[in-house]
Amino acid sequence: MPLVFQLRAAPTWLQTLATELPGHLAGAEIALQQREPGLLELRCPREHKMRVLAWLANAELSDLQIHEPSLEDVYFGLREAP
Repeated sequence: MPLVFQLRAAPTWLQTLATELPGHLAGAEIALQQREPGLLELRCPREHKMRVLAWLANAELSDLQIHEPSLEDVYFGLREAP
């Protein structure tokens, strides 16, 4: 189950992030989705957590939230798997 990062920043910075981040995480299965102006959601495998945080260390974020899968998410995720 992927980690979900919610990033809040100026829309122009988020656009730069959405453009550059896939190149910095080559080989990682990531998904980026603009939720609203100023809010970008990033989903990535847990093993890339520290690479993402290192890349965001110098970012001008106004807020960062990291959501890890709950036991319920894991249970229903495994239950729905083929």
